[in-house]
Amino acid sequence: MNMKTFQILLVTIILTMLFASCNRSVVYEEYYDIPEGGWHQNDPVRFSVSLDDTLNTFDLIFHIRHNVEYKYRNLWVFADIDYPDGTSTRDTVEFIIGDRSGNWLGEGVGKIREDNILLSRNIRFSTPGAYNFAFYQAMREEDQILENVLHVGFTVKAHD
Repeated sequence: MNMKTFQILLVTIILTMLFASCNRSVVYEEYYDIPEGGWHQNDPVRFSVSLDDTLNTFDLIFHIRHNVEYKYRNLWVFADIDYPDGTSTRDTVEFIIGDRSGNWLGEGVGKIREDNILLSRNIRFSTPGAYNFAFYQAMREEDQILENVLHVGFTVKAHD
């Protein structure tokens, strides 16, 4: 094996290890496509997460992908959580995704933007089992349909 081949192999191994270690903290990550007709107020996006770790803490991250035709600088959602013990909570959350000047805060190229928004930080799940998260858009659209949202995602990751 010549020196150049060895260097390429070494760099490939190091990069593979780095990428693998970066994702170890992600416990759950899922994205759902929003229908072309828009996100209806009565159609929640649901995520079911099985969590058995009651010792460590986690961060919850909400993801939204939208196109630049989205007509608001924010997104209001109702966030429901059903706990393994049968209890549930609902919170109303506002996500700011654009500034007052009309610039998008998320990342992206072309006409697509993605915002990764910290929903909760450093939380502990006290009971092992299935946690069910449901997100309803709450934007008060006249026809109850929010247009130009492409995907909604949710991540649970170990708190650093």
